[in-house]
Amino acid sequence: MAALKQVSLLTAGSQPWNRDVCACTQDRFAYCSTLAVYVYMLDERYSRFKLSSIVCEHKKTITALAWSPHDPTLLATSGTEQILIVYSVAEHRVVAKLNNTQGIPVCIGWCPYESEQVAFVHDKGPLYVWNYGAETPGLQPNRDTNGFQSNVSVFRYHHSKIGTIAFGHADGTISICNQGHKTHKHILNPCDSADASSSSATDAETNPVHDISWDPLSNDYLLVAHLRRGLHLVDVVALTFVMKFELPSAGAHTSTLKPIYYTRNRSRKFRLTLKPVHTSPGNEGIIYHLSWAPADLNCVAAATARNGCIIWDVGKGKVIKRFLEKSNLFKACIRERLYLRSLSLSSRHGMTVDASCDVIFLVTGHTAKVFSVRWSPLREGILCSGADDKTIRVWDYTQATCAPGGATNLWNLVSVVSNGGAADLPESYARGIVHLKHMTSYKASEASQLEMVSVARFGSGGVGARGRDECLQDAAAIYLWLGNVQRYCEMLVGLGEWEKALAVAPGVSMEYWTSLAKRRAEQLSAEDSEEAVPYLVATGDAEAVVEFYASRSKLHEAMLSAAVAREGRIRTPRAPAQQNPDVADDEAAENEESHSRLLGETVEALGELYFQDGSPTLAACCHLAVDNYSKAMCKLIRGNELELAVCVGTVLGTVPDLTAVALSYLSRRCERLDKWEVALSLLKTSAHTKEALAELCIRCSASSSELDDLHKQASLPSLHECLQKAEQLSNLPDGGDGRLSEERLYECVRYYLLSSSPETGLEMGLSRVAAAMGHADWTADDVWPIVRLLGCMRTDKLQHPKCGRLKAELLLVSAYVGALVAIRRRYDSIVTPLFICARHIISRMEKTSIPLTISLVDTEVDAWKAHRGASSSRNRSVCQQDISREQQRVYAQLLRKTGRHDDDDDDDDVEKGPVLVSSSHLPSHSDVRLSYLDGEQIQGPVFYLEDGQSAVSLNDALMWAKVNAFSPLGSAVHINPF
Repeated sequence: MAALKQVSLLTAGSQPWNRDVCACTQDRFAYCSTLAVYVYMLDERYSRFKLSSIVCEHKKTITALAWSPHDPTLLATSGTEQILIVYSVAEHRVVAKLNNTQGIPVCIGWCPYESEQVAFVHDKGPLYVWNYGAETPGLQPNRDTNGFQSNVSVFRYHHSKIGTIAFGHADGTISICNQGHKTHKHILNPCDSADASSSSATDAETNPVHDISWDPLSNDYLLVAHLRRGLHLVDVVALTFVMKFELPSAGAHTSTLKPIYYTRNRSRKFRLTLKPVHTSPGNEGIIYHLSWAPADLNCVAAATARNGCIIWDVGKGKVIKRFLEKSNLFKACIRERLYLRSLSLSSRHGMTVDASCDVIFLVTGHTAKVFSVRWSPLREGILCSGADDKTIRVWDYTQATCAPGGATNLWNLVSVVSNGGAADLPESYARGIVHLKHMTSYKASEASQLEMVSVARFGSGGVGARGRDECLQDAAAIYLWLGNVQRYCEMLVGLGEWEKALAVAPGVSMEYWTSLAKRRAEQLSAEDSEEAVPYLVATGDAEAVVEFYASRSKLHEAMLSAAVAREGRIRTPRAPAQQNPDVADDEAAENEESHSRLLGETVEALGELYFQDGSPTLAACCHLAVDNYSKAMCKLIRGNELELAVCVGTVLGTVPDLTAVALSYLSRRCERLDKWEVALSLLKTSAHTKEALAELCIRCSASSSELDDLHKQASLPSLHECLQKAEQLSNLPDGGDGRLSEERLYECVRYYLLSSSPETGLEMGLSRVAAAMGHADWTADDVWPIVRLLGCMRTDKLQHPKCGRLKAELLLVSAYVGALVAIRRRYDSIVTPLFICARHIISRMEKTSIPLTISLVDTEVDAWKAHRGASSSRNRSVCQQDISREQQRVYAQLLRKTGRHDDDDDDDDVEKGPVLVSSSHLPSHSDVRLSYLDGEQIQGPVFYLEDGQSAVSLNDALMWAKVNAFSPLGSAVHINPF
């Protein structure tokens, strides 16, 4: 029932065929693939870089990019379509564009002394300067850069000398242009200074300048990188080589090999004649793929067309194993570098085998033939496969599964909290987010396994195996997390890090520290090191000190040590006296309370990190791991993972209210798909959805007979019976002033809205809202329930001509009260648009009974913006001083109306906090959409409004729908982004 949605983004790699394709500035860096530029920005909250923007303005290959040294948000790019673009990554827009560069720029750079000038060069020059900020932007060639004999490969402005530019050329030479002074062209070619045996015409042709860089600490030095001749430090004043760094010699190779060096990836390319040394036996048909076995196995795996996958022992000259799968061909095979004796095969179903040629696991999921499989070079046990079903799947070797997004982890935790045990859990459970009661035991087991592995692999294991020290380091880290300081110290001792171990050993006991210090002293004594003496003195072992010196013929030192010991200056360290048991118990209780609070804060921070990264499921896992069911459900609901929220809530059975909330939102999704009966069936699965059932029936537009049938399924009276009940309630006032009580009014309005005369209920409800808002001390809680109910009224009824005034008033109170509720729920991004929507409605109304004015809304918007800007600023105290007293008064009044105070940190409210759906953290690309609410570029999923053109982010649409039932366009159409 749910539509496809993007949950992650696999960025392209950096292109290899141009030079200036990666650059950084302050808190951003960027690199370009063939057609796109990926911009990353530092997230100071979590101290890591996150993808913030994707620039897709070029239609052909991008050739270079450069950040502005004057404005760190401006990025210049050039492309083979002969255009130059200046782009603002902060505003997500093109600032300037040069449509004809008269050639393909190979390098671009910002003028260091002019903020709006970009220079570029192509072919043999000259250098062109584009002043895009001028009234009449145009190109200005640099006359000093004419007449080059070789193509320019790179240029760089001097960092302090105005008018000084260095150029690198394709023939290996450099040129130094000094404005107003002599220009030195095509100088200092390293091939000219090489000896005759290594220099040739080919060298000059294939040794271009790859990159140049001015020395930031000197005005005269330039570092030059050649493609084949390494690095040279050049003095541009003396015009000499200061220092040369050459690549490794190729002399170790035979004369038939001709190496060509590439400094970019440190690879070598050889031209050589190949002759077969071994040939596999038999006729296997087409060989689709080959993979050498790593280490010393001397075997080749081959995916064949006729006989499945074979393993050919080159030394024995025969096939030692075949893997056949009925009705499927193996198209790919590849060895894993870390699991040296594991082999992955691909057909319609992938499989992995081990050294004994037994199938370890068979994974299914692809619906067509698999043509390629690759192991991850960075993560152990991770491989990916591509198939004719047009999908790429990532598999976990350790779990034998493909479950993105943490859903498997989530259901493992659900099983734990439901059944209590861990006997039936898969091995993959231990590698994810585990329950609180399993954390220490699982981690302790992992540490023990690492210890055993370190012993088993000491001095063995082969190429790619984890080393002993690596295993011990991991085990030490785990023991420290578990609070087992003694085992942590022992692991450090095993790594030879005695000082670290001794520094924390007192955390175990003074007795343990003493024993550890004695062991260290014995070890140093065995090495004949005098560093053993301090440890012997510190442990109070005077006899050992004297013996140490005496055995090394240092009798003066031995005598002095004996004298000092006689005076009692070398003493055995003593542990502190035992504390009172009652005091110890109180302290333990206090520690438990503080540690529990610390655990909660830590889990909250981790969950929020996952949530901000677009992983609400993993965020829920964090809370579920410590038995916080409510927070887990809140994360799923806020992330719009409604199916998971309903299923998890139903299985747990401990959060019926939150399950009902998730059910009500999921039923709205069914409504959007015109599945009214399915929506009703969902709501009937819970006993806490009575109001949601009534609201569903109010919103449904159908014939009278269809509505009566829907009412019957929802256990509600028919249309006629609802009208009768409403009239009976309206004629039975029970208040002292002759008015209906709030409870009876609500029930009366609900029956009217469910009847064939909803207009009557609308007028009655708006009258009560207007009366409540007329009181000086009214709050959103006084009117929100009735406003929410009135917002369910059918659009076709509202658009009737006789409902013109009622429709306008309903849209007004929905927007204004919705803004107050949004402030309370911290839906900050939609507060101002809601206020503006209310203001526009007031400006179009000639008369209204709702006590709201344009001036009131304007002052509240100004106060909200001022305080929001202050709270988001780094220097909050300074910004608070910029807020006027009147704005402070209005803001305090506004918070009072919302029912929220500035220091209100109550986290029990399910709706509190912004909505962040999966993939909302991902940047936009060339399909740019501006939000109807604020005009900003939309990041993440887009939701289109009823006109088919206006759009808002899915996050904003969900938050809007939760506080205002009607579209931002003011058409009285319900908004339903669920």
